[in-house]
This record gives sequence, structure tokens and C-alpha cells, in this order.
Amino acid sequence: MSLSPNTTLAHYTITSKIGAGGMGEVYRARDTRLDREVALKLLPLEVSKDLDRLKRFEQEARATSALNHPNILTVYDIGTHDGSPFIVAELLKGEELREQLKDGPLAQRKVIDIAQQITQGLAAAHDKGITHRDLKPENLFVTTDGRVKILDFGLAKLRPQRNEVISSEVATEKQITDPGTIMGTVGYMSPEQVRGQHVDHRSDIFSFGSILYEMLSGQRAFQRETAAETMTAILKEDPGELTTVDSEISLPMTKILQRCLQKKPEQRFQSAHDLAFALEALSTLSGSRPPLNMPAATTAINQKWFENARVAWIAAAVLLVSVLAMLPLAVGRLRQPQRTPAPLMRYDISAPGPNTTLGLVRWPAIALSPDGSTMAFVGTSDGIARLYIRRRDDPEARPVPGSEGAAQPVFSPSGRWIAFVADFTLKKVQLDGTVSSVVKVGDARGASWTSEDTLIYAPDATSGLSRISGIGSTPQEISKLDASKQERTHRWPQVMPNGKAVLFTVGTLDSPDSYENANIEALILATGERRLILKGASMARYVPTGHLIFARGGGLYAVRFNVETLATQGTTEPVLQGVAGDLTTGAAQFAIADDGTLAYVPGSPDANVRRLCWADRSGKLTPIDLPAAQYNDIRLSPDGSRAALLTGSSGSGDVWVYDFERAISTRLTFNVINASPVWSADGKNVFYTQID
Repeated sequence: MSLSPNTTLAHYTITSKIGAGGMGEVYRARDTRLDREVALKLLPLEVSKDLDRLKRFEQEARATSALNHPNILTVYDIGTHDGSPFIVAELLKGEELREQLKDGPLAQRKVIDIAQQITQGLAAAHDKGITHRDLKPENLFVTTDGRVKILDFGLAKLRPQRNEVISSEVATEKQITDPGTIMGTVGYMSPEQVRGQHVDHRSDIFSFGSILYEMLSGQRAFQRETAAETMTAILKEDPGELTTVDSEISLPMTKILQRCLQKKPEQRFQSAHDLAFALEALSTLSGSRPPLNMPAATTAINQKWFENARVAWIAAAVLLVSVLAMLPLAVGRLRQPQRTPAPLMRYDISAPGPNTTLGLVRWPAIALSPDGSTMAFVGTSDGIARLYIRRRDDPEARPVPGSEGAAQPVFSPSGRWIAFVADFTLKKVQLDGTVSSVVKVGDARGASWTSEDTLIYAPDATSGLSRISGIGSTPQEISKLDASKQERTHRWPQVMPNGKAVLFTVGTLDSPDSYENANIEALILATGERRLILKGASMARYVPTGHLIFARGGGLYAVRFNVETLATQGTTEPVLQGVAGDLTTGAAQFAIADDGTLAYVPGSPDANVRRLCWADRSGKLTPIDLPAAQYNDIRLSPDGSRAALLTGSSGSGDVWVYDFERAISTRLTFNVINASPVWSADGKNVFYTQID
């Protein structure tokens, strides 16, 4: 039944009909008690006899009324009229997000604003144990003043709160949310929804990612001709590259989107809070970053960032943006909060030579002395990497004689020594001294000083950690890979300031070339006990403010950390996005000194991840249907029908064969210690090197 104007329901008088949908009809009405206009949603009598739709309607009322957040529609009242239930909510003026998307993609700044509001509303719902399960542009309303409201919790899944008795109402809800039942809107479902599996709040994060993609590109992420094809795309395909739609879309935004749209829930952002923080950091960077060609000057940093900074020691930072040749290197000072923001300052570091660039390959290239007075970095000139030293009070960077082939520099606690790797050897050099060798290594993965004469290091890409005297001795293995957990590597160690434990990154065999799912663990040196510190992180570094800084998805994040108990406290907070690194090794190009100085290289963590193309004689490129990866050592078969290639870095990868005609990849090795595949003359065999 439809309600005519002046119909009265309780103390609400209908003025006009707004619209109708599967979950009822919506009317504009006046609340005669409080003299205000409201929206009234009525489930028609004939529809309310449908038990399933009635349950969903009641569930929407329960879910929405439990929430009180500026980005969620406010419910004022519920009731019944002639046997039909109704919900009374705030009356919104504006339009659905769907209407705004009809004109194509939105500007990135507007996308960030809308996305932040959506995630803040989702975080509030998830905190109450409520998963929306039907997030889509039609259920997002943008008011005339720019406020985003999440609508329609009719498919919401309610989790009983802790210490709450599970009532019969919750049991009733379960009948429409059981695994095996597909609930949601095709095109915005998560993979687990498509499969009819159990869903939690991370399903909303995937749906949000689909909306984010549509706002940025103007195209639906997974839309196909039929519902079945759309669901298959959600399960098995990735949306088109954003850069093909708009080259101005920032890399940090792309990384956030990719994280949201991971097929496995455990690989997405683990909370809407973390997602909101990442967007907030992106908003801060995009809103406050001065142009790169500005002269050295003092510039005010965005006031809002400091007023709302979530990590106290980030507030009122001083950024010293430095440029080495064509590649920028940023240095920042992290201080305690101040009443007013500190200035943003910029200056150039003169390159040691006209053709020198930072040596960004697969390993860390920069280090800071504990007092922040000296920087060591790897510079490459004429194809040769060398170690360079740059003191704070000296405008010139000077090369370290005998450091050819250098990588992975790290200062000793006093700042007088630097350890680094070169020529498969762990070496050390005293400032203004000569280089000496400590021990032979393989494809080493980081070192850290326990004292002035002892180092803990990862001797190979597939080993545990070892300890050795700085004057040379027999190495002592201090951590072993746990085969039961498929551990492949322990790397990027940092000894805690009290000397009792060492932090390190743990990578596994199931993702040898991605450290997005790596763990940070602590090894207690006296007992050998290991403790899990963080999941989904790499290259954690402790700073004396009582925080861990770690890399994740091209950004740096912080969490409070008790160095005595080896336990994190509170939530993870974003520090900055757009940090260079290598996803295949877990390395991130940043360093932190005890005085709060932060140095980092702006850039991308996937510089070595690439796509394969055919190139004809005219130079025309045709993409090959393979996902982006770190491809190396590519060899065509004698007849040109197949390619043998390495995924991963040479010596730390696996051999695959790709059949061009059938578009099928076949994996030949599974131990991630291979290199240099070649074909036999008849094309029947592939030979490769295995690194012991």
C-alpha cells in the first residue's frame, strides 16, 4: 500500500513520497512532536508477510539504531502502522554516490575525502560488531554540505558483543546469514560472499575497495555481462590498472586500493581503523606537500595534521628534504608535540659526481648514526656502487675508499663504525679509517651491532640469524628456520638498545617474493625464545620514543612498543606513505636515529615488479597475459612458442615456463633458490642453476 499526503503514523505526518526499493517505501514526513522533517521507511503490509524481508527490515532497524556516528544514517524511531513496520530516520538532502559517478571518475582529492568518511563510518559499525555486507554506491549518500552517510543495514551481520547473552533474536538473524547463503549485491561482493562463506568486517573492506576503484576510474571494478561472470571475476581476476585510466592517480592511493581488493581477507587491511589512518596519511601528504622545485624555504606544515596527529612524536616534525642526483632522499626530525607546528625546511645534498645516483637495488641503501649527525648511503656511479659518508655539518658527501660493491650499511652504537656487505663479505670501516673484512656471507639480508665489536646478521637469503665478533671469529647461529611454519628466511635484524633481544623479519615459502604477509618477531638472546610481535609487516625499527616503525605496502607505520616486555600497545598508526623499497626482499629505504631524525627515500616498493610485453621490430609493445611480478632471466624456447623465466630475484626465485599459445604457466621449481634457466637445443628440457 502507498501512503497519501497527510496520512498520520503515530506522531508522524506524511508529506510526500521520496522513493521505493526492495526493502520498503520511503516518505518525507513531519515529526509533530519535535517539529522537524524526517524520512520514514515503511515495509508494505503485503511485503511484510514475507518472513525473510521482514527479518531484514527489523535487522536494519536494530543495526542502525545501535550506531551513533556522523557518517551513518541516524535512526530516530521505529513503530508499526496497520501491521506494517516502519523506521524513522534523519532526512537527508543531497544525492546518492551513484549519481555522482554517472559523470565519470571523481577528482582524487574528493575521492580521498569521501573514502575517509566511509571508512570512519565503517569503523564505528565494526566496533559495534556490525558488518554491513551490502556496501555499494547506492547505499552511500552525499549530502549537500559534503557529508557522507552510510545507508541500508538491511543485510547487516550483527556479532554479539563481548559478555552479551546470545538471545533468540540473534539466533533468528543467523537464519539469514548462515554460511552457504549468498547475501549482497553482485559487483560489490567480497570473494567470501560470492562463495557463500562466513564473512566478517573485512568483507566490507573489499566492497569499499570496489567503490574506491569506481570513484577513481569511473568504471566498475568487476562488472561483466552476466552475474555469473561478474562473480567469477571477483574470485579470480584483478580490476584493470588504474594508471591506464588516469596517470595522475598517486602510487600510495594505488597501493591502498590493491590492499583492499586482496582476494584473501587476511591480506587486506585488518580493520577499517587502519584503512582510515592510511587514507588520513595520504590526505596529509597530498594536501601539504610543497612543489619539488620550490627553493629552500620555511613553509608551514598543515595545521590539521598536527592537531590530529595520532602518534605524539610525529607531531611538529621538521622535514629536511634532500636530493641526491635525480633521486630524492628525505630526512625528518621526530620530536615531542609542540603547541605550534614546526616549519618544513628543504635543502639539497650535492651529488658526489655528475652521474651518481642512490644504489637502490634490493637492499637498504641508507643509514644514520645513532646521534643523527652522520648519514651513510650507497651511491652508484659508472655502474659501481660505493659507500658515501655525509656529515650534518659538512655539505660534501665523500666516498669510502675500498667500499666498491657496498650495500646494507649500518652504524655501530657509538656511530664510529659502519658495517656493510660487499663482494659476498660482511665488512666494516671506521669513519676516516680503512675497510676490513669480518666474515664471508651469501646473499646477505641485513646486520645490526650488539656492541662495538659484535654483529648479528642474516648470512643468506634463506637462513636464520648468526652472531659474530667484529674482529672476525667463527659465526654462531642464533636462530633456526621453523620448517613446520614454512619459514624461508630471517632477515633485517635490529638489536634492542638494552641488548637483550633482536627484532627480525620472518618470511615464508608460500610467499617468497612478497613481504606484505611477513611477521616481525623478537629473539631473546639469553634463552633463544622467540616472540611474535607484528603480523603483516617488514623491517621493524625501534626508536627511543617507545615505538616500532615498520614498513607495510609502501608506507611507514608506528605502534607503541615496550622494549622490556617485548609487547606492542595500542593501535597501529600511519607515519607516511610513498617510501621506496623492494616487495621481493621486504627492504624499505628508511633509517631512524636515536635523536629522532628520520631519513627515507620517496618512491615505490614495487620498483622491481614489472609486466612482460612482446616488442616487434618497430618498437610496438603488446602486453603478455601474465600478472605483474619480479621477472628475471627470461629465455625463449628455440621455436619461440614458450618462455622459461625466473620469478623472484636471481638466486632467490623459482623457474616457470609460459606457453604463449595456450596462455598457461607451469611452475618447475618450488624451493626458491634458483637462477638462470636455459633451454636445450631441441626445446624439450630446461636447465637451471640451483644455489645451495
